[in-house]
Amino acid sequence: MDDSDDHVIYDEDNDDVNSCTRLNSCQTKNINYTTELNNNKDQLEYKSINQNDLVNFSFKNKINNDPYINSKIYRAVNDVTFQINENECLSLLGHNGAGKTTTISMIMGKENITRGEIYFEKNTYSGLCPQYSTLWPSLKVKEILEFYLMIAGYSKKTSKLKARYLMELSKIESYSNYRINELSGGTKRKLSLLISLCNNPRHLFLDEPTSGVDPFTRRFIWNLIKNYKNENRVIMLLTTHSTEEAEYLSDKIAILDKGTLKYIGSPQYLKMVYEKDYILEIFNLNRNNFNFEKEIVISKNLFNNNQYQKEQYINFERYTFMVDKKQIALIYNEMELLKQSGIITEYNFGQCPLEQIFINKIKH
Repeated sequence: MDDSDDHVIYDEDNDDVNSCTRLNSCQTKNINYTTELNNNKDQLEYKSINQNDLVNFSFKNKINNDPYINSKIYRAVNDVTFQINENECLSLLGHNGAGKTTTISMIMGKENITRGEIYFEKNTYSGLCPQYSTLWPSLKVKEILEFYLMIAGYSKKTSKLKARYLMELSKIESYSNYRINELSGGTKRKLSLLISLCNNPRHLFLDEPTSGVDPFTRRFIWNLIKNYKNENRVIMLLTTHSTEEAEYLSDKIAILDKGTLKYIGSPQYLKMVYEKDYILEIFNLNRNNFNFEKEIVISKNLFNNNQYQKEQYINFERYTFMVDKKQIALIYNEMELLKQSGIITEYNFGQCPLEQIFINKIKH
């Protein structure tokens, strides 16, 4: 296969390989896509409406020829369509190899698109924080920032001032004279994020921006990203396999599996539609022959006759169950009474976490 046939579409009906038109440029088109979920098929239907301040992405097929998959052509990204509005963050959530980085690479022009369309606003800039650091190891932190700022069009004097501001913003000013090969992994990720902000981007693309960093640095980067989005009303696309990161930063979450868009919606919407279970956790249960399941769950019909699953450990019990909304207040009230009486010392009660939805829906 020569270079011109690197990315092609495999037509399963005709059992042959046909070349497709490549997308060579991006242009503005004021079309928005609202999504309606088909609960029976877990697919998406699209309706066109007029709306400004958005970025649309539609990928029909992205084909790769992987020598490790029996030399067969497969679809790395298959019929994925979504849109992102102003001051909105959409997360592409998926396991390793789900197609997240391929999608963001096509948007940024690093990968060719075999079929599909990308629509941006006119006269806007984009910033990219790649999954892996692409920093020159021999340069200093301030030199790298000043270099990218001058590429963005700032004068040498302004670049120095803005570089200092960015370093102070991310709390790395003490490393300004350090060379890249002297930095920790967390500091390198901060620097990669700062580089993506050098041209004041209208569109910000973050490919696993907190991979390999400690919990404190991760939380700091999350807050930095969130504040920047809200203050500058940017259009943001985030790829991650961390449900906690996706839920904290995102207005909408799109779950990818094997290159296909399976589910999309706000974190709360996904919880309400796809995982209606609630979890009640009881800590440091002061037993004294007190049987919580018998005395509270069964005798007081705590879960309103709904089935439940129970996990029991030393001084700890967890119940997973479905419950009507009117029952939620009664459960909270009962737990507070038990806590005041000293039967339990602490409890957690709430919806099933997003991570559980991801595990339940994306199975291999």
